[in-house]
Amino acid sequence: MRFTQGFSDSHFAAQGADAERSRATKGGQRPQRESSERLLRAPPNPRDAKLSTLGTAWLDRLPYSLKPVSLAHRYPRIANRLALCWDDRVLTAKVLRELLEDRRGNRRGFPPEVKRELLALGERVARYTTS
Repeated sequence: MRFTQGFSDSHFAAQGADAERSRATKGGQRPQRESSERLLRAPPNPRDAKLSTLGTAWLDRLPYSLKPVSLAHRYPRIANRLALCWDDRVLTAKVLRELLEDRRGNRRGFPPEVKRELLALGERVARYTTS
């Protein structure tokens, strides 16, 4: 299940275009062009700033050695997303792959401790998906 379920890509593009137009009219100056990825991104949601009840329960169920504590602390939105899809191993593997692959070539990537946690989760999922 995608976080953006129920919204089309055109919905996000339209929101981004509206925001760009409103910035362009302020002060008579045209803003620098934003990347298309930024225009397609959903607006910030206050719920994404903290770990959900489902996310907390997911962390509690994981073995101590596998708990992604740094991920949950620094990126609660991603931990919540993994908690939502955790019972579907194929979907979880896909989400983890998308998080770890840099298909555009310009991402900074995750801090080392978060990346280690994501890789460990991926190994666990792979082990249970192939068996």
